[in-house]
Amino acid sequence: MAQTKRNKSNPKKRAIKFRQELFWDVDPKKIDPKKHATYIIERILDFGNTREVKWLFRFYPDQLIKNTAKKSRGMTKMSKQFWLLMFDSNDQKIGKKIQAENGNKNRAFWATHENLNNSKPPSKTIRLRLPAPLLYRIKAIADQNAVAYQSFINTLLDREVSKTKFDVF
Repeated sequence: MAQTKRNKSNPKKRAIKFRQELFWDVDPKKIDPKKHATYIIERILDFGNTREVKWLFRFYPDQLIKNTAKKSRGMTKMSKQFWLLMFDSNDQKIGKKIQAENGNKNRAFWATHENLNNSKPPSKTIRLRLPAPLLYRIKAIADQNAVAYQSFINTLLDREVSKTKFDVF
């Protein structure tokens, strides 16, 4: 990621008012940007809005942000993978691990779902009404596994339908 200019001459431009929603577990007024750098970086990369992310990259060195994202245990898996890809890391182990995880998931999925005759599209768009709490649970589980929730629903349905034995005719 390209180096951004840092405004070292005017500390007032470097200050930001933290949202309570972003730092729900502490008083945002008591957060010290220098003392709590790792905590702030993790929260903003995970839950921050555009203004906060822009501030983050103006205030902290790129290398500190990148290292915090790499070593973070507090960020969601999906956010961490996103930012590591955005940084276009030179660390080949991280890049290969992400590619291998995604590649294995994709290969496993298409090995069982591939359309062999290629005459029809592999899927059809439908609308499905779900109770909101169920959808939230599905999205949370999918997020924990770094999978799109629609793909997760598709996999769940396929698994359950495959277990069911029924006669159509």
